[in-house]
Amino acid sequence: MLPANMSKPLKLVLFALVLSLPTAALAQSDDTAAPAEETADDDEFDFSDDGSGELLGSDENPDVPAYGFADRSAPKEDAIKSTGPSGYPLRAIDRPINLPGGMSEVTLTSDVNVDPFAVGGLLRGAYGITKEAQLSLNYGLGAFSDSNFSTGKAVALEGQYLIKNFLAVQIAVPVYLDPLAVGLVLGVPMRFQFFDKLRLDIGRDFLGIKLHEFLPSIENARQNDRFIGNLANNTIIPQYTIKTSVIGTYQHTDATALNAELGVQFDDSESAATTLMHVGVLHSTSNKFDLGARIGAVDMASFTDSFALRLFLRVRI
Repeated sequence: MLPANMSKPLKLVLFALVLSLPTAALAQSDDTAAPAEETADDDEFDFSDDGSGELLGSDENPDVPAYGFADRSAPKEDAIKSTGPSGYPLRAIDRPINLPGGMSEVTLTSDVNVDPFAVGGLLRGAYGITKEAQLSLNYGLGAFSDSNFSTGKAVALEGQYLIKNFLAVQIAVPVYLDPLAVGLVLGVPMRFQFFDKLRLDIGRDFLGIKLHEFLPSIENARQNDRFIGNLANNTIIPQYTIKTSVIGTYQHTDATALNAELGVQFDDSESAATTLMHVGVLHSTSNKFDLGARIGAVDMASFTDSFALRLFLRVRI
């Protein structure tokens, strides 16, 4: 309530001041709210570290697609399972025809014939030059029997080239050192996998040709001795051999595989073909180391004479 004796102009000034107070208060409220809004913007994205010394979000991988609420971060090293040298498979049926480029493999084999008793050996080294090209060197260690010892004089240089993942071409040159004999072996190794457990291999060592004196055998020292005797007696020696065989492999567990081979071989000096049959087992302690065994005969018609046990170990680096 204003005093009654206050002049009219003064009353108007006081009334204007009263009306301006709410407007000034609102303006002051807006001015003070603005800094608070800016503070909210600064705090909305917090890039401070979580105690690891790195900014939060710096470990995200933008190249990993995120689906829904999937984790975009790259996988940790301890979460990645190592598959060994060049990712070589543990399971036998998953292994390629050729070794991967840069991988080496050494195989030591021992064959034990039952009757007549004889023990032979084979040493093989293979190297994957590239994914497509593989080179190997085989050496027949000779054979020991109850009557004598046949010195290992047979070597073979072999090349294999991958055409498709299931198909390769094979060329080998076996040489017997004394007396000198040279041959040529051609093959088309093929590998087919069925379902998750079965694989078939065909086409290896398909054609053997005598180039000089006789076709040496890297695995069978007794056969080389027989051919040397044929040379001395001027007896017919095969000019070529043709071999067709099928090897089936069943993956029993990831580390153990069972296999069986059935084949037929004939040459130009025999009136009838010979049938071969083997069954075996392969156990892999890792994708770097294999142990294996097989039994069977290279000539079912002379089963007792050709029945043998084979043991081998294989190492890859």
